[in-house]
Amino acid sequence: MFPKKGKASYFTFLLIPHTTHTPRSLRFPTWALYMAGVLGGIFLMATALLVVYVVTIQQDYRQIAALKTLNQQQAVEIKELNQQFLELQERVAGIDAQEEAIRRLMGLKLEAMVEPSAGTLADEAVVDISLGQGGPVNPVKSISVSRSRGSVGIFSTREIQRELGNLAKEIKFREENLEKLKQAVEADPAYYRALPNYPPAQGRLTSPYGERPSPFGGKRREMHAGIDLANAHGTPVVAAGEGVVSFAGVKSGYGRLIVINHGHGFITSYAHNSKLLVNEGDKVGKGQKIALMGNTGRSTGPHVHFTLQKKGEKIDPLYLLDFDRLGR
Repeated sequence: MFPKKGKASYFTFLLIPHTTHTPRSLRFPTWALYMAGVLGGIFLMATALLVVYVVTIQQDYRQIAALKTLNQQQAVEIKELNQQFLELQERVAGIDAQEEAIRRLMGLKLEAMVEPSAGTLADEAVVDISLGQGGPVNPVKSISVSRSRGSVGIFSTREIQRELGNLAKEIKFREENLEKLKQAVEADPAYYRALPNYPPAQGRLTSPYGERPSPFGGKRREMHAGIDLANAHGTPVVAAGEGVVSFAGVKSGYGRLIVINHGHGFITSYAHNSKLLVNEGDKVGKGQKIALMGNTGRSTGPHVHFTLQKKGEKIDPLYLLDFDRLGR
C-alpha cells in the first residue's frame, strides 16, 4: 500500500478560490494520507466503542436502580406480610386460649383425653418437697402425655401469602368452634356450677400428680394420685364445685377427709384437714369453705391433698383446675 522506498509519491490538492486570489496547491506524501486514514479509522472505532460502553453503563445503572427500587418494595411487602402473619397467629393463639378456658370450665378437655398425665405441670409450677406433702401409698403407674408447640418463621412473599390464606381458614374454623363452646356453656349453667375446677385452697404446689419419691425418705417411689397444696395451718379449704358431701370423717392415711360428689361423673376429695366444717349429706356450693388446712394423717406438714375422679378414674386435677388461681 505504501510507496516503495526511493520512489517519492505525492497527492496534490489544488485550492481555487472564488475570488481573484491566486490558486494554491497543497502536496502531501502518499504515506501521510495512508497514516491519516488509519488513524482516523482507529479514532472512529474507539469513539464507537466508547459510545457503546457509555450506553451499556447507563442501561446497567438504570437496571440496578430499578432492581433496588423493586427490592425495597419487596422488602416492605414482606415485612408487612410477616406482620400480618404474626398478628393472625396471635389471633389464633387468643382463640385457642379462650377455647381452652371454656373446655376447662366445661370439662370437655377431660372427655378428649386418651389417658391421664403422670406429673405433667404448668411451666411455672415449682415443686418443693420441703413443704407439706403426704397421702397413702399407692402402686406406681407410669403414664405420659406428649405435647407439641408451633413455631413462627420468616418466609418468602409467596409462602407468607399461602400461610395467610391457611391461617384465615383456620381462624374461621376456630371462631365457629369457639362460638359452639360458648353456646354449650350458656346452655348448661348447672353443669358449670358442679364442675370441680375451682382451686380447693390458696397455697403452693408441693407435689404434683404422678410418680414421686416418698416424702418420708428412703429410695421407695410411690404413685401420688392427686396434688398437694401447702399453706399455713388453718388456711381455708373450699369445694372445687357444687355438690353433695358423701363423706366427712377420719380415714387412715388421709386424716380428716371430705369427699364431694358433684354429679356428671366427678368426685373430689380433700385430705389432711385440721377441722371439718361440713357434714355428710350437706349440699355445698362452688368455692364454699368446707374445712381448715391441717396436718392429720400421713403428712409431713400443713397441706391439702386434693384428688379428682372422672367416672371412677383418678386423673390429674391440673387438667381441670385454673392453675393461675392457686396462689403460688
